[in-house]
Amino acid sequence: NLIERCFQDYELTMDYLNGRDYTDVFALIDQSKRIFAFGTGEVQRHAAKELKRLFLNVYRQVYTIEGENEFSAAIKCAGEGDLFIVFSLSGNNVLTNEKVRRLRERGTKILSVTSYEDNAVKKISEANICYYNHCVLRGRTPGTDCHLSAQFFLISEIVYLKYLEHLNPR
Repeated sequence: NLIERCFQDYELTMDYLNGRDYTDVFALIDQSKRIFAFGTGEVQRHAAKELKRLFLNVYRQVYTIEGENEFSAAIKCAGEGDLFIVFSLSGNNVLTNEKVRRLRERGTKILSVTSYEDNAVKKISEANICYYNHCVLRGRTPGTDCHLSAQFFLISEIVYLKYLEHLNPR
């Protein structure tokens, strides 16, 4: 059943996010001079914008990168002390991953948000936050499959809430 499978993906993602130790993520955020966020698709870019909106509440500016040309320009100015957060559905976008490798060569730290499955961007990231997802509808052409996207926004919100707890321990 499609609905049950979607609920299962949500539950697996929630269980993972609830049980994850965020020490590595907080270290990356706390030690960064600047934070950039990029999404490989339209929904992922919106999740990056939501992360930006949330982190303004804790006085951390997140610079959202709006497209491939901006991503290329950001590579030239990013370096040591910077954090790049990459939202990717599969983590296997060849062009994006090549740019992420170039960022790493410049000393930029990488936090990736990807599917739980083994993928290239996860392997080249200092930290990864994963989610569970599956194709709900096969597209007629390559790259047009339909996947649900709530997990990207859920991750942005949970990272923010966990970061609030990190800043204000009880």
